[in-house]
Amino acid sequence: MILISIYKKFSVAISGICHAIKTESSMKVHLLFTLILIALFFFLDFSVLESSIVLLCIGTVISFELLNTALENTVDLISNKHLDAIKHIKDMSAGAVLTSVFVSILVGCMIIVPKCLTLLKLWKDTV
Repeated sequence: MILISIYKKFSVAISGICHAIKTESSMKVHLLFTLILIALFFFLDFSVLESSIVLLCIGTVISFELLNTALENTVDLISNKHLDAIKHIKDMSAGAVLTSVFVSILVGCMIIVPKCLTLLKLWKDTV
């Protein structure tokens, strides 16, 4: 019984993520960058700590995007009027996503850029 309950919860959550990927262009962009970053794990010798930090950033951005989408859809269901309060709610929610993206980009640059520069230097020395 417990396993069925857990399965249903996971199924619902995965369904929500899939729906967001299908309907939200931002989620497609986040997914693309996620795949690129995961591919870089194999080429740039990430430590466990670096991999964990990058994965935490990816999870944070995607989670904020899912929450932003859910909040925007909920607000749209409640009212289709163009009220300043609704605009501010949506803007603040989008701001949370943007903040997580900016911080993730900074963290990514701190981890990935030095590795790319080292790899480039090694490649240049062999040519």
